[in-house]
Amino acid sequence: MLAVNSGSSSIKYGLFTFNAEPTLVCRGSVGSVGAAAAVDRILAEIDNDLVTGMLAGITHRVVHGGERFDRAHRMTTETLADLRALVPLAPNHLPDEIAIIEACGRARPHVPQVVCFDTAFHRDLPLVSRTLPVPETPGLRRYGFHGLSYAYLLGELERTAGASAARGRVVLAHLGNGASLAAVAGGHCVDTSMGLTPTGGLVMSSRSGDLDPGVVAYLARLRHLARNGVEQGRLGGVRRVNRPPRL
Repeated sequence: MLAVNSGSSSIKYGLFTFNAEPTLVCRGSVGSVGAAAAVDRILAEIDNDLVTGMLAGITHRVVHGGERFDRAHRMTTETLADLRALVPLAPNHLPDEIAIIEACGRARPHVPQVVCFDTAFHRDLPLVSRTLPVPETPGLRRYGFHGLSYAYLLGELERTAGASAARGRVVLAHLGNGASLAAVAGGHCVDTSMGLTPTGGLVMSSRSGDLDPGVVAYLARLRHLARNGVEQGRLGGVRRVNRPPRL
C-alpha cells in the first residue's frame, strides 16, 4: 500500500505491507516538481521494493472534506467531482492534491485509490465549537484540520501511556509548516484552533493565522488586491519579531 501526503511544502510518501499489522518498506519525499513528475518519481522509487509483490492500493491525505466527507472514501468519478466542488474551501491545497490523485490514476489505472480527510477527525465538534460568529450560511463553519496527525497522536498516547490517558482530557499540537492545536476529551475533538480553512489559528511558516479582519481589508486596499490575491497569500509573508528576553 502506497500512502501519499501532498503537503504544503513537499510530497511525502511511504510504502507499507498490506496486512493486519502494516510494516514500513520504504519512505521518501519529493519537492515541488509538478504532479505527474512527482508521481513518476515516487513510482520509480518504489518499483525496486515491489519485485516480490504488487501494489494493492494508493491512499491519499486530503486536507478538506467539507460537510460531505467525514471518513475515508474509495476514489470514484463522483468522489473526484465532489472534491472539485470543495476547492473554494482550500484553494491553496486541494488543486494540487487532486492533481496528484489524477496523476496516480493515469499511471496505475487498475490500482484502487482511497482518500482520507484531515477534517474527519473533527466531525464530532460540538455546536458551540463549530459555529462561526457570522450569519448562518450553508457550509460556513469551523471544520478543523491535521486530523490524521491527531488520530496518530492519540494512538501513540494510548500505546505509551494507556487507554485512560488517551480517553482523558488532552491538548494535542501539530507543529510544522502548518500548525494547529486540538482539545480532545473522551477520544473526541471538542475544539480546535483552525476554522473554515487551513489558514486560521496559530502563526505558521507562511500563514498568518488568526488576524483582525480589518488587517486583511486594509492590506487588500493598500495593495489593490482582488479576492484571489488575498486567498493566494499576496498580503505578504509573516514578519518575524524578536521576543524580548524574559526577566
